[in-house]
Amino acid sequence: MENLTIINEIKENLKIDLSETKYDSVLELLNQLLSASVRMWAGKDLSLGTYIERFDIDKKQTTIFLHQYPVIKVIKFIFKNHVMKQENDFFVYDNIGVIKIRSDYPFENEIETYVEYQAGYPIMPDTIKQAVLKLIYREFYDRGIDDIFKIDIGTYSSERSSLLDDMPLVVYRLLYPYRRQCRAERGSVK
Repeated sequence: MENLTIINEIKENLKIDLSETKYDSVLELLNQLLSASVRMWAGKDLSLGTYIERFDIDKKQTTIFLHQYPVIKVIKFIFKNHVMKQENDFFVYDNIGVIKIRSDYPFENEIETYVEYQAGYPIMPDTIKQAVLKLIYREFYDRGIDDIFKIDIGTYSSERSSLLDDMPLVVYRLLYPYRRQCRAERGSVK
């Protein structure tokens, strides 16, 4: 998997001269690890790719929730040994990764469904890059030192965290719109 940002963007963000190479291996490792961390937190691969998924759907189900989105195009959709045509048999809600099968399509029993599709961002959004750059900065310089605040004054003690769902708050706000929502959170498609 490719990293979500590049070494020159990282160096510029860290105020390291682009010709300086002594930190390159550390920065590449941080980029790799934190890009993977962001993908895991988002619950999907954010880069453009081709994906194949199989589903067992029952006769009442007309909605398929793909794991990756936004969907760029459906390459092949096989349903009940029939190659489905997008213009006739189904509709794709590309921004949320949902395929809606035409409701009058004849169902019998549980049906194995195969979908090959292209999804992700051809050009990584700046907000995702910015989130990764903030995480790299935090690890390179701060080592997460600002995550926990503890105050002890006499008998009073208070502790708070600047993390939300295991992400620094500013990064959480940047990434949340790209986070894969579970089926219940995504709502039904009619």
